[in-house]
Amino acid sequence: DNFPKHSESRDILNWYTRSFNVSSEIKTITHNNFNQALKIDINGFLVRYSSRLFAVEFNSVYERLKFIILYVLLSLKAFFYLIIGKIEPALMMQEMVLYIRASTIEPQKFHKEYLFHQSSVIFKPLWLDCAESAGSNAIVYFYSTNIQPLFHYDLDSPVSLYTWKNYFIWNDAHKNYLHTKLHKTPRYIVSEPIYFSDNSLESIPSLNSEKKILSIFDISPVRKSYYINLGIFHEYYSFSIIKSFYEDIINIAEKLDLQILIKPKRVLNNIHHKGYAKFLSNLGQNKNILLVNPSISADRLIEKSDLVISLPYTSTAIIAQYKNISSAFYDPSAGLKNTNNVNLIQSYEKLEKWIKEQ
Repeated sequence: DNFPKHSESRDILNWYTRSFNVSSEIKTITHNNFNQALKIDINGFLVRYSSRLFAVEFNSVYERLKFIILYVLLSLKAFFYLIIGKIEPALMMQEMVLYIRASTIEPQKFHKEYLFHQSSVIFKPLWLDCAESAGSNAIVYFYSTNIQPLFHYDLDSPVSLYTWKNYFIWNDAHKNYLHTKLHKTPRYIVSEPIYFSDNSLESIPSLNSEKKILSIFDISPVRKSYYINLGIFHEYYSFSIIKSFYEDIINIAEKLDLQILIKPKRVLNNIHHKGYAKFLSNLGQNKNILLVNPSISADRLIEKSDLVISLPYTSTAIIAQYKNISSAFYDPSAGLKNTNNVNLIQSYEKLEKWIKEQ
């Protein structure tokens, strides 16, 4: 669903080609998703698959010989360290091979820009140093702003390990958080909310035009064993919290005769809490509630809404705020600290008051 089905699809490629000021030098966009191997045209750009991060063909005997010599020396060094009990060079062998290949090619063989999403950026590939030295831009984009710890705010997060030079960010609050964690001062490029994926062939269910439309966005809870395997000792996104989140909002919305739309964050699979799956199924039997396919872009649903309530701190609240639609986080536990510039509601009474005022 990251690839457009049509020009109105809310996905990363449409966002990049239509919302971002792409350099006029860029005519082709290359991706590494082998499930999308066909060449397609998106908004005037040729989009194609390639497993190569840069051109790897050797142009001369000298270039090939230089690479072979460096590769042999690197292999011998890694083997020596492995014998004496140091495995780090062997573990980094693939990265180092890419680096020495990148260090031997001509600057024009790199792409103009490299974009990496937030789920794959804790370690910055070594070869990118060569690409950046050759004039390429390497940019991290965030498809979500929910990257801050909900508890233990003083602890370092994986963000503190980032060493990138450029970031696409959503707003000043996002920038301020990154700035407090990063050890280097990068370039921040403030963007509109970034689309990521959209099942654009599926339409949003028909809505009652006579009622105000309330859209609710959660974060799908997983089994306790999954959190234990990750070493997480205090997880906010538990089924009990999310059940309370829904029950409070739905109770108020039904009293006020609102049209309720629910979009779960994820398509359910075997890691998700069984009680949550059954709970959602029961909600779907309520004639006042419409369950929306999780793979549909939240952006499309928000545009049809009069008000939006999100579980902290999913990014849908910021998307709604950006589109000037009434937006709030609801925390039924009343235990979170507000780290965003979106209203955080932490009691049933205040939630009811806020909904009535919209």
